[in-house]
Amino acid sequence: MRGRFERSCPSISLCKDVIAEDCMFRIATRVTCALICVLLCSVPAAAQQQDATSAQVRSLILARSGATHFRGKRFLAAARAFEEAYRLNPVDPRNLRYSGRAWQEVGALERALSLLERYALLESKAKFRASIQPRIEELQKLSARQRAEALASATRRYPQGKLEVDAARSLVRLGSRSDMQRALKLYETARIWASDSTTRSLVAAAIDKIRTDLAKPEAPPAKAPTPAAVTPIARPVPAVVATKPDSSSSSIGWYIAGGVVAAAGVGSWLAGYVTLNSANQDLKDNSLPSGSEYDAYTSKYDRGLGLYIAGIVGTGVGAAAVVVGLIRSLRGSKPSSITLAPQLFTGASGLSLHGQF
Repeated sequence: MRGRFERSCPSISLCKDVIAEDCMFRIATRVTCALICVLLCSVPAAAQQQDATSAQVRSLILARSGATHFRGKRFLAAARAFEEAYRLNPVDPRNLRYSGRAWQEVGALERALSLLERYALLESKAKFRASIQPRIEELQKLSARQRAEALASATRRYPQGKLEVDAARSLVRLGSRSDMQRALKLYETARIWASDSTTRSLVAAAIDKIRTDLAKPEAPPAKAPTPAAVTPIARPVPAVVATKPDSSSSSIGWYIAGGVVAAAGVGSWLAGYVTLNSANQDLKDNSLPSGSEYDAYTSKYDRGLGLYIAGIVGTGVGAAAVVVGLIRSLRGSKPSSITLAPQLFTGASGLSLHGQF
């Protein structure tokens, strides 16, 4: 029935063909648009990937160039090559370390310290962080004066480095007039090579400020405070009782010493007396002694005479000591005391003691 109706109405068959062709056209259009979108999206991604790869390659080339400069002791060129290598490939922090080391050799110690500290924060491996820590501590211990002088010296060794502005700022921070005068000369040099208007204006402003500060009169040094006069203050001192020493104790010492010496003298006198008598008796027994007998006699006689004289002297000394002890004991009296009531004064001239004694 349906086929018979379509054969009887040719317009219906034509409509079906038109609708089918329209659907196919729409499908083809959508597929084409999708393909175009995919292609358009893939082109920037590929370009970005190509740019990233190119940046990594250039970073590697610059890092190798920096290493070559460093080995050749061209430290300024090495420092800038490593810095540019890190800018192109910030994923690898090793170029920060290499750049910091190169700037340290140049003399830009503050810049070197900043780069090395940043490397220590970004480095993921503990052994590499530990290896750079002693150098960081060494730079941290340096004073502001040492860092400024190192950078000022670098401006003379590397005139092509254009380090005058940084060196001048370091000297200005020190604050003395001589350092500011040195900074002014460095700024004058920087104004010569300044190429852009921004740098020239900054340098000109710094020069004007330094000249204004130098034109101000220097403040006189502060005088040391004069010590105030010290008013003498009377401070009473407790009375001191001075006691005379007891003479009885010293007299006993004289008695003992004199007795011992006198006893020794008497003993020596007796020994000498006996020896002399024995020698004289030997001489009487031998009226004409021979040579050896005479020598024995003279030796015995001399020994006895020495003992005799020593005994007399010792007895006299001991007796004198006993007499001294006796005199001291007779002159001694009861201990007497003297009361002292002095006053002690302190003043600008020192200590003074007043009172009756």
